[in-house]
Amino acid sequence: MLGLAAFAGGAAGLAAALAWRLGRSQQDVQVEAHQIEEALQATEQRALELWEEGQKLRRALLASRKLSDYLPEDLVERIIKDPEPDLVLGGQNTEAAVLFADLVGFTRRCERMRPEAVVEELNLYFSHIDRAFVRHGGVIDKRMGDGVMAVFVPRPGVDGQEIRRRAVRCALDMLRELDQCNRVLEARGVAPLHARVGVAAGNLVQGTMGSNARLEYTVIGDTVNQAARLEGEATPGHVLVTADAFRAFDAPPPGCLVMGRSIIVVKGKSEAIDVVELAPIDLPEG
Repeated sequence: MLGLAAFAGGAAGLAAALAWRLGRSQQDVQVEAHQIEEALQATEQRALELWEEGQKLRRALLASRKLSDYLPEDLVERIIKDPEPDLVLGGQNTEAAVLFADLVGFTRRCERMRPEAVVEELNLYFSHIDRAFVRHGGVIDKRMGDGVMAVFVPRPGVDGQEIRRRAVRCALDMLRELDQCNRVLEARGVAPLHARVGVAAGNLVQGTMGSNARLEYTVIGDTVNQAARLEGEATPGHVLVTADAFRAFDAPPPGCLVMGRSIIVVKGKSEAIDVVELAPIDLPEG
């Protein structure tokens, strides 16, 4: 009986010890589970923060790309360094050359085309003529359907006479690029495109226009109006430039024929304009 009692007592003690250990293990497991849950929550929170930071960086990158597409490179760099002056309404006087180009009869052409085909054709056209702007330092200020306005502004080492030469060379080069575009259209069995170009140079105001609802960095002034009017008066396939812009050359620029010089009166202008009409020719290779 004593042995049985001792065995029973020992069993009870063992059971109590096991129960304590089991209870302790369960408690440890609960603590560890709580710690793991907190670690997972912290990881999820950090993952969310990283995702949000990634989205902000992505938006900043896209904004930077868009900014670079819409504004000249030197202006983008200036805004990045000090955004305040260029993001407020106002402008400054500067001397610049302005180029307007427009496709002849494109509105009637679009009437016979699907909208998707119109967009594809315009993108092909712009992909060619934009090369000329890049080569000659022209900044595309805006596109108006099939029309385009580009500005040539002074930069370090580039004075007023040089911007005039660049604008005229660009206009001629643009029409040569249009010939390349037309070869692609011809291969597709599509009728060629024809463009008119006008170039003027002089004083204008360059800066941020609009309102707090929407800002636009652009140029305004009589020089802009002159270039637009000259484009409308130009012969398809030719460039009409002010005599002032043409005088920037000591001799006619390579790759053009001087078709004539005249005094014209354009709509909206009380004074006549002295102009020179140019036609592009292929430059010799090499």
